[in-house]
Amino acid sequence: MALSLKRYSSASPPQPLQSAALDDRFFTDFYLQLLTSSWPALLLQIVGAFVVINLIFALGYYIDGAIENARPDHFSDYFFFSVQTIATIGYGKLSPTDLFSQILMSVEAVTGLINFALITGLIFAKFSRPTARVRFSRSAVISKRDGVPSLMFRMANVRDSNIVEAQVHVVFARDEHTREGRIRAPLLRPRPGALPQCDLPVLVDCGTSD
Repeated sequence: MALSLKRYSSASPPQPLQSAALDDRFFTDFYLQLLTSSWPALLLQIVGAFVVINLIFALGYYIDGAIENARPDHFSDYFFFSVQTIATIGYGKLSPTDLFSQILMSVEAVTGLINFALITGLIFAKFSRPTARVRFSRSAVISKRDGVPSLMFRMANVRDSNIVEAQVHVVFARDEHTREGRIRAPLLRPRPGALPQCDLPVLVDCGTSD
């Protein structure tokens, strides 16, 4: 999404600012949505997609009506034939008998292989994704440490394990008011392309308390 920038002189009257919302639709980053969703939500989406795909192929088989041993007026027979095909089960009692159903069966078989490969990779990535369980204090305080006013807060590892090579990075961001009464973000960027922010020096105290 491109944003147009306009330059105004100090003598120009202030113009109302227009905000451009980011595209937060669900399918813009579908993989990240699946990877960060909860396990019940992920399993529900996988089952839902499985049912929808089989319904689509079963509708094609039902319209063609060329599945051997399938009852003509029972859509369930075509649906379960689709399930057997996409899951490569193949009991043998239901089978396609004409060219269209053979082609549709081949397309569904390839679709099933791709879907199972994607689901396997997604579940493996979700299992292997490291998740930190760190609890922060609800309030931060400003007090002196070694005679220097410091912003202090507490953090603790919730897991019953040791944190190895931990790195603490604290970022401070704020809005500034201009003389014209506008609000702007400070032009403090620790690295190119970063959002307006500034890094704070951090002193980690690993002391324990009861």
